Amino acid sequence: MYRLALLNAIIFVIGISGIGGTELQASYDVLIESENLLTSPQYDLVATHTFHLGSCYAIIRGIESDITDQWESRVIRIDQIDNDPNTIILVSNSQWKNLTNSSETNTILPGNRIGVIGDSLYFLDQTTDSIYRVHTTTGAIKRIVDPNDIAAVTGESNVRLLSPTAFSPSHQIAFYEETSDSLLLMEQDCSVRVLIGKNDFIQLYGKTMTNYVAGGMTYNGAGVLFWTSSHQGSSGTGGIYRRDPNGVMSQVVDELTIRKNTSSFYPFVEYNDIISGPDDYLYFYDRRADFDSIVGYNLADPNFTVVVSRSDLINGVAGEDNVNALNIYNDKLTFNLIGRVGTDIYAADLLSEPSPKDCAGAWQYHYGVLGDLNEDCQISLGDVQVLSQGWMACEDYTSCRTKWLSGIDLRMDLNGDFKIDAEDMRIVVDGWLWCNDPEDPQCEENWIITP
Repeated sequence: MYRLALLNAIIFVIGISGIGGTELQASYDVLIESENLLTSPQYDLVATHTFHLGSCYAIIRGIESDITDQWESRVIRIDQIDNDPNTIILVSNSQWKNLTNSSETNTILPGNRIGVIGDSLYFLDQTTDSIYRVHTTTGAIKRIVDPNDIAAVTGESNVRLLSPTAFSPSHQIAFYEETSDSLLLMEQDCSVRVLIGKNDFIQLYGKTMTNYVAGGMTYNGAGVLFWTSSHQGSSGTGGIYRRDPNGVMSQVVDELTIRKNTSSFYPFVEYNDIISGPDDYLYFYDRRADFDSIVGYNLADPNFTVVVSRSDLINGVAGEDNVNALNIYNDKLTFNLIGRVGTDIYAADLLSEPSPKDCAGAWQYHYGVLGDLNEDCQISLGDVQVLSQGWMACEDYTSCRTKWLSGIDLRMDLNGDFKIDAEDMRIVVDGWLWCNDPEDPQCEENWIITP
């Protein structure tokens, strides 16, 4: 028995130290401290987060304990995150409860990916099985997809949304519905359609399963959708899959290969999330109890690298493991933990230098800049034309909130002062002819961070 335990310990150490090309690269620190995330006396958890134009957006969940007496949640925006962070509550706990008629114990339970499109933050909520959008300045909130909309597409009266969520470069939202075992897509006009149906999954996997997407989903800058799926056993199925924009689906890497290159104790891989990086890597968190690490998989030259190991998480500034939502900020991979009260948002070095391939990729990985209203990676006449469409559309907080709720696009309010006027035009003029188009060698590569 002692020899068996010793052998298992040796195998484990080898497994996390370099089997099959796995190489430890521990480099992470706090990006946003919990004091800038906590917005009430309650014990708060970061459910998920994203970035847009230099700001961080997060959904915070409070937990009930012997110290606190209620469950609560809110949506927040953090500005100036690199200097002097400033936190704004966009949607308070009472606003959320009033909108959804939720009970005291119901909080926002978002998908693992949220995202900003135009002037709105979009998120999926598993508690109400709906999709919402929040105005990024006034905090007005609106439900845009409800269970009836989803049932009309799937044909199932019982709707149950799961955590995997992904935002495409063309501003679509992919999400998974469990009852119909379908991967659905919300278009820009908020209509919903089936992207991958149950029979499509069965044909791809060669078997039936409980959930065909488990862990996470992500789009890269070229519009390729990746997702994770765990198939217990040794058949070589399971792992990471992809759907190309032309509809062709395939397996990227099988589960057996992942297990052999990380830790082989468990007969399956458990994913919490996956995200495409601007460096041709897919990053995912494997939560198996003997591994608990963030891993990078190189798509261009297939190999695995441990970005942050379990010991790095437990012994470092995080203090424990169980990583949830992953995201990209500048040249960093960001993440937060679940199960830890008052958690920070952390940042680890990407495994390679960011290199978005085109303008869509630059915006997909949050390298877009203020003033580029039409998202063509240059500030020019096209942005003036967009600004003119919203000229004087609102003049204060109340009118902006009302106009936004009625469906009017207010992304032209560049300085967030609840007006669309000469001050916003000044921002466009100040950036005139600046560009960051990856396909134009004359443009600035603002994804390259100089010390």
